[in-house]
Amino acid sequence: MINAQGLTLGLDHTGGWITWGPNNPVRPAQERILWLLPLLERSPDEVAVSVITAEAGASLIPALLRFVLESWSGYWAGMALGWFEAGIPGTDLINTLAGLEDSPTSRDSSDIERCGCGTRQ
Repeated sequence: MINAQGLTLGLDHTGGWITWGPNNPVRPAQERILWLLPLLERSPDEVAVSVITAEAGASLIPALLRFVLESWSGYWAGMALGWFEAGIPGTDLINTLAGLEDSPTSRDSSDIERCGCGTRQ
């Protein structure tokens, strides 16, 4: 379950992530990445048990973290940085974060340095 309103994350018959809920039709999770934000409020260890360890999780979690790091929200970016500090998800997204370091919408450089992802000397 993603949130208290019954939004659920699961795998379809092909092994792809889908979301659904009482008032939401079944959709591929990649199409509704915004709906996955509450996962970041959980510890990576809690989510890892069911999402990250699944083969499909190899792309879902990095897509979610990339989305929030490129977004407007300091709150969600802070949640994502907490996941980086916990060692999730690995080099692909660490390279993305390092690339954001010099962008006009970049997070504070201390956040980037805090998670050890920055490239500044």
